[in-house]
Amino acid sequence: MSKTSWHFPRLSLAKQIIGMFDSGLSTALVFFAPRRMGKTEFLIEDMQPMIKKQNWHVFYHSFLDASKNAESEFTKSLWQQFQSNPLLKIARKIKKISGGALGVEGSIELQSQTPNNTDFREILIKISKERKLVLLLDEAQALAKNNEINLPFVTSLRTVLDTNKENIKVIFTGSSREGLKKMFSAKDAPFFHFGQNLLFPQFGAEFTEHLAKQYFTITKTTLNQQVLWNAFEELGKMPQLIRALVERIILNPELGINQAKNELLEELIHDRSFADNWENLSSLEQLILWEIASKNKKLYSIETRNKLSIKLGIEDIRVSSMQSSLRKLNKSCVIGHTPEQGEYYIDDPNFLDWILQK
Repeated sequence: MSKTSWHFPRLSLAKQIIGMFDSGLSTALVFFAPRRMGKTEFLIEDMQPMIKKQNWHVFYHSFLDASKNAESEFTKSLWQQFQSNPLLKIARKIKKISGGALGVEGSIELQSQTPNNTDFREILIKISKERKLVLLLDEAQALAKNNEINLPFVTSLRTVLDTNKENIKVIFTGSSREGLKKMFSAKDAPFFHFGQNLLFPQFGAEFTEHLAKQYFTITKTTLNQQVLWNAFEELGKMPQLIRALVERIILNPELGINQAKNELLEELIHDRSFADNWENLSSLEQLILWEIASKNKKLYSIETRNKLSIKLGIEDIRVSSMQSSLRKLNKSCVIGHTPEQGEYYIDDPNFLDWILQK
């Protein structure tokens, strides 16, 4: 069965966003949801086609693997999509002219126009003047991980968006609350007060009903929709996981919904990416995460530090050592902090579940 058959369209949400952009009510939106919640699929399968139907330009780019070259990666991706547009047929400089005497053939060698000497701002402005442009920028929080290096790029991006609001609209998504806070909510954030910050809407029962219909189309047998919905809730309402569950029981009808759900939960516990993240932490950082996951709100207390020092087999853990570890975890967006309550939290709820079941 094709991927399109499994996709559950969220056309109502897409239309609302288009309406907000078209009316000028909004020029930028920021959606948050943990990973596996369907943000990327919504941008690609729902938003992109609808934007194109409006006869607007649309550009999708993910910063998930944003490196120290986020600007060049973004520019290259932008150039590759729009390089055939006549507006970007920038006159190429003559590199070398060769020829002989009168009547002898000569040649002109042109210097190629590459992303290395292309300014992303120039592309955005030129394309948006032709017709409205909507940017779909996925996993924007990744830019915060290399904030010092990426700050000039992020600042330039904000400037071009601020000065071209009529023609350029943007949707940011992110799977890290702390990363998005550093990008959009902190007072020194590069996109402070830029666009509306929204929770990405979760799927309702109509989503599992859609999956049940696809199951019936393939197997000609029905699923208990209430049991399927209950499994969806126990899987954290993650669309990717419940779809994987249905695919699994199609391939193995003897499995049943609950058994397939338990297998998926077990696989999450042994998720290699979580294990790798955990192993890259120091012993003190791991113990601190255990305390945060266990809702310990007194991380700096003598009782907590004594408990951790005993587990580590050392004489004492200073407050400064706790502060240093917490700053490092926060900077890498493993944990977040609510200054009002003075509490820390595990940024990724899936990682939190992994820690608690470890």
